[in-house]
Amino acid sequence: MVQNRLGALQDWLDGRDYLEDRFTAGDLLMTTVLRFLRHTDIVSGRPALQAYQERCEARPAFRKALADHLRPFAAGAA
Repeated sequence: MVQNRLGALQDWLDGRDYLEDRFTAGDLLMTTVLRFLRHTDIVSGRPALQAYQERCEARPAFRKALADHLRPFAAGAA
């Protein structure tokens, strides 16, 4: 099922940089889902998805959202 969904995502992204015409909250969420698979070769085995993930992770909005999400965990570890 995961492979089918990722295949559909890859097909959708063909010729697109992001899910819509521009970077949106949908890309934030989809990149988070793809990051769940980072300890596998599922995404890295699909170069178009890996490029999409890297493109999204490089966005300032994604970096800010991730930092905001992780801040309470870092505070708790201190």
